[in-house]
This record gives sequence, structure tokens and C-alpha cells, in this order.
Amino acid sequence: EIYPLPLHDALPISVTSGTLSLTLTATSPSLGFGQTVSNMAPGDQYNVYVNLTNGGDLAATTLTLGVTGTGSNLLTNSTTKGLAVVINGCSIPWTVTTGTPGSGTCASPTVLLASTPVATLSSTPGALASTMAAGASLYLQVNLTLPSQSENTLNGTLPSPTIQGLSTVLTYSFNEAQRTAQVTTS
Repeated sequence: EIYPLPLHDALPISVTSGTLSLTLTATSPSLGFGQTVSNMAPGDQYNVYVNLTNGGDLAATTLTLGVTGTGSNLLTNSTTKGLAVVINGCSIPWTVTTGTPGSGTCASPTVLLASTPVATLSSTPGALASTMAAGASLYLQVNLTLPSQSENTLNGTLPSPTIQGLSTVLTYSFNEAQRTAQVTTS
């Protein structure tokens, strides 16, 4: 006869899963997102200063930005006349004085996302970083621009289509992807 042998000295293995936790805060005194930008004229720029932190315990392999707008008009669906976004990064929080044009300063800014139309970012998110370590922070200047352009108005009649008098509500979506899966041996 064969008798099964009982397992002795079996030791438990404790397992926990990791987390990704991307948080966004405003760089004081900037109010961050959620502001109203009124009466933009072609060539105008509007800067918002925010901090992104990977508060989880897993590294991210990519960080991307998607931007969508409400409504369907030239502000959000034109790659030449519509709004465009530029992201500049800094290794430390930006020094900001609100209400002062061009007041955000950084000793060594880096362009993380070159000028990209909202029309493009709504379907193809732009890459901001190829890695983001657990606990790491990125300090961002988010620049929104209405490109320089001209239109002719004839006797008070706007051209069609026109960039004038339009509105949209933009939603910025920062996304991080978890690091690649690993095989660990002990």
C-alpha cells in the first residue's frame, strides 16, 4: 500500500500587489486646471503650472497626455487654426507669480511635448515621459496657445468657418502605464 505523506514545515508566502497612483496638484500660487480663459486672440498663450506625482509603489513605463474639448468647432478640430498645447518640465517646482504674463520660471526647463494641436491630442495622446519611478514627481508648465492667424471680416460678417466667438471646455487626461511584467526567482 502507498500512503500519502503529510507536508511538514510548510511555510506561507505573503503576496501583495503593487499600485500606480498618479496625482495632480497645482503649483502654488497657480490655481491649476479648472480656470476660465476668456477672449483669447490669435497668438495668445495661457500657462497653468501643475505637479504630477507617481504616489504608487510601481514604476510607470510611459506617461502620456490626451486633451479633448466639448463641441465640434475649429478650436478643437483644426490642426492649423485650433488650440495647441506645449508641455515644459522642470526638475523642481516652477516659480510662479499669477497674473504676470510669462512669470513661470525654471532654471533648466525641458520641452516634454512640443506644440501639438488639441485636434491631434484628442485621438493620439502625446508622450511626456518614457519612465516615471515610484514616488517621482514631474513639475509641469502646461501652455495653451491659439495659433497666430488672420481672418477677413467683410462689413461685420465673419468668414465661414471662423475661429472667432467659439468656446469649448478642455479636459486634460494624464495617463501612466505600469512597468513591464517581471519574473523574480528566490
